[in-house]
Order: sequence, then C-alpha cells, then structure tokens
Amino acid sequence: MTESYDTQTKRITALHEYEQVANAHAAGEASDEDRDRARRAALNAGADYNALVCAADGFIPEKVRIDDYPHPVGAIVSGTGGLLTVVDRDGWAFLACCTQHHTEGRANGFFPQMSHGRHLAQVEPSDVDSYDCPFPNGFFG
Repeated sequence: MTESYDTQTKRITALHEYEQVANAHAAGEASDEDRDRARRAALNAGADYNALVCAADGFIPEKVRIDDYPHPVGAIVSGTGGLLTVVDRDGWAFLACCTQHHTEGRANGFFPQMSHGRHLAQVEPSDVDSYDCPFPNGFFG
C-alpha cells in the first residue's frame, strides 16, 4: 500500500522536529527527556529507527507528489543510468522502466525523493520520442 500524502506529511514533520531536538541535545540545549519525547512522536507518526538515525544527521528523504515533480507524466528522462518514464503512482511521481509495464502493474523503477527541498535523483528530460524498455519482462526491481 502506498503511503498517503497526509501520512507522509505527519511523518516528515515529526522527523524534522526530531532533527531539531537531536541537534539541540547534541549542543547541550535539550534534555534527554526532550529527545525521547521527539523520538516517540516520530515513531508514532510512522517513522522507523533507521529514519531517526538519518534525521539526526540531517537526511530526511520524502517522496515527491506528481504535481510537484519538475517533469510531467509521460516524460522520458535520463541521468539515473538509463532512460525512464515519469508516471503517476497513486499521486506520487514514479520513474518507471516504461509506461506499458507500469500500466500492466509490472514496472521496474523507483520513487524519486527529496531531502530538505533538494531532489536526490538528478534527471534531465531526454529528447527521444520512445525507447525500448530495458526490462522486456517488466519485473519489479
């Protein structure tokens, strides 16, 4: 099941709050209780322990809504080791191996993510009209 936008927003907000408290704790400006309270709030909002460790270091990845993604649905992009197609997967941007396999529910690909407003997967639009899918059987990657 794909995480909803509201659920992600709550989780990301809690992780940002934990990041601030963890940094304040490291600087001696917040108590152990403050840090534990922020940790519990992040866990209750759906974060896992790995996300807490990453947040303390300033890395809070989040999926990008399709309306906020800089390349439109159907665009062919490159820069991640090959050509991919931008598709809408339940309101999130998804870089699929091809539109056909995504429509069939067999798409290999990934959700592009951001951290602190910076896109983690840098891709550029490609000027090709179409391409052969590198995964003819369309397996999940």
